[in-house]
Amino acid sequence: MNTPSVGSDSYLSMLARSDLARAFISLVSVMMSSFLCVPKFCDAEPAHWVTAYYGAWELGNGSNGYLPVSDVDFSAFTDVIDFALVPNADGTIDTSTNGITSEGTEKLIRAAHSASAKVLICVGGAGSGTDFERATDTGHLSEFVRNLIDFVRVNKFDGIDIDWEPINAQDYYPFTALARALHDSLKAISKADFLTTTCSPGNKKIMSLDQNYFEQVNIMTYEMSFPTGGWVVWFNSPVYDGGLKFPGLKTHLPSIKAVVDNFEKAGVAPDKIGIGAELGGTVWTGVTEPDESLFSLNSVMYDVPLYSHDSTGIMQHYYKPYYYHWDSLAQVGYLSIPQQRGKPACFVSYDDSASIEAKARFIRKEGLGGIIIYELGMGYPGHGSYPLLQSIKSDFLYYVPITSGNVGLFGSLYQNYPNPFNPVTAISFRIDTPAHVTLDIYNILGERIATLIDSYLLPGSYSREWNGSGDASGVYLFTLRINNVSIMRKMVLLK
Repeated sequence: MNTPSVGSDSYLSMLARSDLARAFISLVSVMMSSFLCVPKFCDAEPAHWVTAYYGAWELGNGSNGYLPVSDVDFSAFTDVIDFALVPNADGTIDTSTNGITSEGTEKLIRAAHSASAKVLICVGGAGSGTDFERATDTGHLSEFVRNLIDFVRVNKFDGIDIDWEPINAQDYYPFTALARALHDSLKAISKADFLTTTCSPGNKKIMSLDQNYFEQVNIMTYEMSFPTGGWVVWFNSPVYDGGLKFPGLKTHLPSIKAVVDNFEKAGVAPDKIGIGAELGGTVWTGVTEPDESLFSLNSVMYDVPLYSHDSTGIMQHYYKPYYYHWDSLAQVGYLSIPQQRGKPACFVSYDDSASIEAKARFIRKEGLGGIIIYELGMGYPGHGSYPLLQSIKSDFLYYVPITSGNVGLFGSLYQNYPNPFNPVTAISFRIDTPAHVTLDIYNILGERIATLIDSYLLPGSYSREWNGSGDASGVYLFTLRINNVSIMRKMVLLK
């Protein structure tokens, strides 16, 4: 949570009082109660949407899923998408392929609605293009639309998400026909008239033509790099290209900024556009750095989750704090893992709390509509704790600009990662103006136990590690001080 600070003199004088614990806790309470503005409590609509995909298979039959609804903080989202129905060639819909059940759906909708989040039913998914083509031909479109609308009405969804993949040129007419029919039919259902769509970075033309049918046009800006001829090692979801180009060409490496620019040039309104973040990433073996030649590349694995059932997720199998790097130009983190005995070198590109915060900053800067998160189960560490959702909530729904006079937003402190941690964690931050910066660690009693930075820094992104091996399990606070303004966050050391 980013919060404005009280003045430096009052902050230091409070910490100097004899009753240190009470003063420090009072300070935290004042900061939180005075400056935290959450849409649910401030009677205001969030400025940007946060739409999250929730795989129905994670719910199981409502009781045996890997990610039960009880472990999801739905107040982190404006919209949740139940993923997914699959179109059948005859216009009927398949609920079984992705594990959609009435019990799981009911629990999902009840939990999300209690947090004021909408729930949409998705139809489609990867490789669904051929099924959509058949279901939307002239002989089946009406029945297909009727079946979808009936499913929404019976199960009390708030709307539909169309995930037609891929949308090829020959699909433009049937895609438009489906979008128009669903848009018009949903308007007839009270409180269920929400229609969204997802698309690839190449679908700017059709989205420009059909944007008025949709509340959200969400671009899947992940898995943007491929190990093919003429390529180099690159991030799966970078905000910027860092000025880098393909070898020997004038074409820049892919970036979210370039995709958004292309959609806007095609005529898509910025406030209709959502960009994507995947709670996972891509593992390149045999290489270690972005912009590296593919000469030593052995293989590439896509859709590797942050956490997985079999402990092969990025945070379980690959992550070590000393492998982590932040690319300040591309605004994304990555792991650079050297070759070790019996293990190949790896470059791991993935979304974490820092990169999602960078995307949030980009969305605000560009005046975009919001973000899509794919897929909740990929980022779930298990055991009932899901700290990444709190980071997402902080980035979008708890966001409050940090100001000092007329300076405006000039720095960000990201949630530490991983969190909870044992015993080492990385703390990253950004400053936008030259400043004297301190980064301090406090225990819950308000005692400063470590200073990681106390120096003058130039604008840029920075990261420091804190090793809590000599400290007890519990809640700690880390404070970034930029000149006379402080930003504070919590972290949990769990041994």
